[in-house]
Amino acid sequence: RGLQSASVRRHTARSGVGYEAGYSLDWAAKGTDFFEGFDFLTSDGNHGASHFLPSLTHAKDSGVVETYASHAILRSGQRSEYAHKRQTAKIGTKKSWKHFLAVMKYSHVPYGCGVWPAFFTLGVGTRWPMGGEMDILEYVNDAGSMTSFHTGKQCKLDAAEVNRFRPMPDANTEANNGSAYDCHTAYCDTCTSLGCAPNVLPLLTGRQWADRPGVLAMERTAEFAKIFYIPEAEIPSGLEEDAPRPDSLWDQRWLIAYYPFAASPGCPDPDDVMGPQQFILS
Repeated sequence: RGLQSASVRRHTARSGVGYEAGYSLDWAAKGTDFFEGFDFLTSDGNHGASHFLPSLTHAKDSGVVETYASHAILRSGQRSEYAHKRQTAKIGTKKSWKHFLAVMKYSHVPYGCGVWPAFFTLGVGTRWPMGGEMDILEYVNDAGSMTSFHTGKQCKLDAAEVNRFRPMPDANTEANNGSAYDCHTAYCDTCTSLGCAPNVLPLLTGRQWADRPGVLAMERTAEFAKIFYIPEAEIPSGLEEDAPRPDSLWDQRWLIAYYPFAASPGCPDPDDVMGPQQFILS
């Protein structure tokens, strides 16, 4: 994965919501110090083929990560001493945020059979999924990537509100036995509560994402969460100058997933469906 930068910004407006709310830079990862703001995580809840290395030193020595003035690389490496696994890294931000605009600028992502990359948030300080989890980019093998949200709280999104910008069908409807936009999540042998996944179609494969360098961004306020994809050639000047102001243009051109918590009667505690979030790349 070719990573040019990652950053998180806080609201500068007192209200903290709405198009008039600007953002100021709170945290950034870029250049030769890209990995300094991350912890190297070793847990693998998916029981996959990844052997996550325990430190930046281990990852550098194994060639799993590299840093340059212009970008950083996170990749799968050589075969592990554990059967059927390869060395790689899973990194999580040392900080967490409740309301924010987070941005990842990338030039390449992995693709092909055997890969399971992800860029997601995870609630801290409580058991999963009570703190919430937002999957921003995640795909397996050659399947399409979709955003999805998981919470232990009651939260069913209003269908009309979800689709008010453009059609965003719930990619988890079939898996949830026909229930659309239900974000409540419970995993067990007999459960069918896999969370909600409103997405603009088509769902792009890893190869298609690799051919579309640009920015993935997530905005989280007390009222909603939004996921944006901005092509490299269209990155707005405000974002490049560390003074972004998401507005109606962002919604019209770049919005790929919308979670209208406060506008959904079936989501009675909109600000509490997600606690403070840590960002994870794997």
